[in-house]
Amino acid sequence: MQQEPAGERPGLSDLLAGVEAPATVLFVHAHPDDESIATGGTMAALAAAGHRVLLLTCTRGELGEVIPADLRHLQVGLPESVDDGTELARVRLTELASATRVLGVHSGFLLGTAPALASGAPSRLYRDSGMSWGEDGRARPAPQVSADSFSQQPLEQSTADAAALLRVVRPDVVVTYDDDGGYGHPDHIRTHEVTLAALAQVREELPIRLWVTASDAGSSTGRLIEVAGDPQVKRAAIAAHGTQAVVEGGRFALSNGIWRDVDAVERFRSMDTTTPPAPGRRRRGGGIGAVLAAVVAGLLVCWLGTVLQGHVGYTGATPLPWGAVLAIVLCASAATAVGVWTRSVWAAALTGAVAFTANWLLAGTGEVPLIVTQTAQPTGIALAGLVWLYGAGVATIAAVLFTARGLRRSRT
Repeated sequence: MQQEPAGERPGLSDLLAGVEAPATVLFVHAHPDDESIATGGTMAALAAAGHRVLLLTCTRGELGEVIPADLRHLQVGLPESVDDGTELARVRLTELASATRVLGVHSGFLLGTAPALASGAPSRLYRDSGMSWGEDGRARPAPQVSADSFSQQPLEQSTADAAALLRVVRPDVVVTYDDDGGYGHPDHIRTHEVTLAALAQVREELPIRLWVTASDAGSSTGRLIEVAGDPQVKRAAIAAHGTQAVVEGGRFALSNGIWRDVDAVERFRSMDTTTPPAPGRRRRGGGIGAVLAAVVAGLLVCWLGTVLQGHVGYTGATPLPWGAVLAIVLCASAATAVGVWTRSVWAAALTGAVAFTANWLLAGTGEVPLIVTQTAQPTGIALAGLVWLYGAGVATIAAVLFTARGLRRSRT
């Protein structure tokens, strides 16, 4: 299906403001079909623009209302029902897979299944909570709600599962519902609660921007933006959910039989849960923190390396500066560790540069320098000093290369 060239969809630059491209965007939805109906246009536009689109679905939609007559026996609660929702969930996950392929989703996850699962916890199933329609046309809790349904499970448990996924995929942007769930469905409301709680858990680790679907009844008052998607792609994604929707031309209807236009212009409001990084930067330590970490680490490396380089072995008359070699390994390791921790190549370079500069000062000051490089001195000591002095520069270059490669692999 033809999609417009990357970068031509209005609103994407607003959604991704301040985020380095290509971005990783995680959409969090309650049931299969919600992703296509609520955010399908935006997901497809992001994927077409070359960004990495991920989807977390919290339930499998076991209590969905089934439209096709030949599948009505899968709907829980009907006289002809032969299932507790397990078979309907299997069908709906198949539909979800088809829809995500249409939308260009890179990876999909289910809450309670690794990696969307707290470390050490057994896999768990969050069942559809069901709903009923109120007189105001909005969703309400079902008359009877199972104890194992998503809305009834402990918030701390589902939050831990969602936070585990955030730590693995490290999204730049997360998109979910406003606090009313869009139209009041209890699972949508719980999805909002879980997402915000999970983001709060990782706030110190990951600077993530949050957007929620704009809703008339939601309480969010952040900046409103509109993203224009491809209506053909969105229509095809909704049509993939054949048990839940009927598509005719440019409109669709759910089980309530109310026809709606396929609106590819989707609206979102910003909700900042943490201070976002400056454009093009994604690091833990921040500017000042990264500088301090690099300087302290560089000075420690210089001190420890200088102590190590004094250890020289001999094979006959041949000196073996093993201490200096260990000092070089220490320098490269420490600089790489600082770079990875701060998610900054320049922090790795600064760590090595501080160690290298301090080495030069120690080699050139005092009547008896701590790092001996003069050839008039005993051969083994001078060799060790030269290896350590210049090796710190080589270690710095290696650390920069290791850090850059590690960060690229992390983004991938």
